[in-house]
Amino acid sequence: MTDELLDALRSSKKYAAMDEELLLRVLEEERSRHSKTKDILKAAKNHLHQIHGAYAGDEGKALRRLVAEGPLCGREQAFLERHASTRERLPIAEEFFRTAFAGCPGVRSVLDLGCGLNPFFLPLMPASIERYTALDMDGEAAALLNRYFAERGLPQEASLADLVQRTPQIQADLAFLLKLLPVLEQQKRGRSLELLSELRSRVACVSFPLRSLSGKRKGMEESYTVFFEGLLGGSGWRVQEKRSFPGELLYVLSRG
Repeated sequence: MTDELLDALRSSKKYAAMDEELLLRVLEEERSRHSKTKDILKAAKNHLHQIHGAYAGDEGKALRRLVAEGPLCGREQAFLERHASTRERLPIAEEFFRTAFAGCPGVRSVLDLGCGLNPFFLPLMPASIERYTALDMDGEAAALLNRYFAERGLPQEASLADLVQRTPQIQADLAFLLKLLPVLEQQKRGRSLELLSELRSRVACVSFPLRSLSGKRKGMEESYTVFFEGLLGGSGWRVQEKRSFPGELLYVLSRG
């Protein structure tokens, strides 16, 4: 039955290229709650809709049209404008990444977890970066990023991952976890602390959204501050820098 459910999900373009391990996990979770096939599929699609980003719906179509227009380098902003998360970061991007990398001088390797389209900000990042490993749930996003990395002369290291189940054991100078932890906590409570404790980078940049999709702040900064700073004591990390930008709260963490 699991294979049939997986095939049914994969028949939709939205989910055809998504990480198989993630799809199977979501299906198993919904099978424990529902008995009818149609109810399992409906619940699984609702779940995936909540956590799936750049290639869903109209935004995905717009991105595919952009990809077909030619080389990606030099057109980074056009891609960044096509997804809500990176579009919100554009007005603050220069100062945001200056703050992020100030705590990691001489950075040569980056690990970007739940990356979305964030690697298209590479022109604002240090030229010393030689390896950029980008992990996302969507295979179409990974293919796009590998093409972009190839154009920039970087190793093609974008791939799929279900970050709820597995922490990549990849060593890096700096790890990005941008707007990621709320999505993980929504799926598995306590996953944020697990992931931070298992990371193998010397610096980590963690951010939280300060506005909902409708644009409301709703006390989000206070809530995320209490949540995140409360769990840091057991993570092995300390706060090196904390900055509140319009729309995004950034923590730069170092070991010890």
